[in-house]
Amino acid sequence: MIFYLLLFLGAVLFLWAYFRDPANLNSRLPPKVPGGLPLFGHLLALGDFPCRVLLNWKNKYGPVYLVKFGSFR
Repeated sequence: MIFYLLLFLGAVLFLWAYFRDPANLNSRLPPKVPGGLPLFGHLLALGDFPCRVLLNWKNKYGPVYLVKFGSFR
């Protein structure tokens, strides 16, 4: 009985440490577009033709990428 309790606690501890590790969390995020200001994010980088900038980012980073608009992702 105590063996199963220790096995369960070990599994819970392992899963908690795995999902708590920021390296594992960042590996599941899409690639982040570099740059971006703290309060404005990538809004200033979009310029007058945001569709062109977004298309360039799509060609460079793939169909899914992380962009900050303002102070939110």
